[in-house]
Amino acid sequence: NRLELEERAVRAGRHSGDLVHPLVYSPELFKDEFKSKVADMKNSVKDRMNAQSSCAGTFIEQHLDKDYKGEWLHIDMAG
Repeated sequence: NRLELEERAVRAGRHSGDLVHPLVYSPELFKDEFKSKVADMKNSVKDRMNAQSSCAGTFIEQHLDKDYKGEWLHIDMAG
């Protein structure tokens, strides 16, 4: 949720030899992906071709306490 945190994470990843790249984070584009008829939101995207890693960040943010003011970062690791 902060550019400085993202930049620190990218530098750390590159320092460790990992292939890293910041992803687009636009929660307003992904909210419909989580609509559910039986829950507050689904833990899976509706369209599997729609930026799943960025959607995961949106899912995490929605579960932070509304009063939380600290930094947070989603790191998506593929195997």
